[in-house]
Amino acid sequence: MAPAFIERVGVATLYPASPEIPNLFSAYVGDPNAKTDSGWDTPSGEVYSWRWTLGRRSCAFYTALIRRRPTWIRWSLLPAILRLCGVLYPPEELYEAGQLSADAYRIAQALEAAAGALSTGELREQAGFPRGSSSRAAYLKAVEELETRLLSMKVFLSEGDTMHHTLVLSRQRACHSTRPSTSFFRSISPRLSTPIRPAWQRISRFLPPLCPPLLSV
Repeated sequence: MAPAFIERVGVATLYPASPEIPNLFSAYVGDPNAKTDSGWDTPSGEVYSWRWTLGRRSCAFYTALIRRRPTWIRWSLLPAILRLCGVLYPPEELYEAGQLSADAYRIAQALEAAAGALSTGELREQAGFPRGSSSRAAYLKAVEELETRLLSMKVFLSEGDTMHHTLVLSRQRACHSTRPSTSFFRSISPRLSTPIRPAWQRISRFLPPLCPPLLSV
């Protein structure tokens, strides 16, 4: 039922983020006023586990978009969301222009060099973030920097419960028989913004401030 719900609404958060944005928790309990809790054997805990259940099946694109909270995006809607909300330049160009921190660029380089997705532990090791609270804080900030720009994404592999990370462009390459050029996302037609303008107007105020305005599309 959850995959069908995401397909129908297009964009849905895991838990309530706004009454204007559909969410899986409220749909599951059938009550928009129901409160979440920290229990594992409650509806909140059940829905939390869906991150892995849905992720392993690649039911939708998973990121932290609406108010930087876990968000599922229908695959067919992803190109338009990337066009509207993503930073459509390679990490190298952003770093050279001073628009990406050194820590975030190190993570992007590690993901680019990887043959596939990296677990959190693997990514921290390969990007040079050793164990420790101070290093962890810097790592999380850098990952958020990439995810906010829709440059990287979390993926859930079929084996185990470990969360993995990959570049959005790498995910696109895996879905295509040939490697797209770095202008792949820039080539998405601006006309995509026309049919989703009403939806964009509803969700734009819940997006991170780094998202470009609609007029820049």
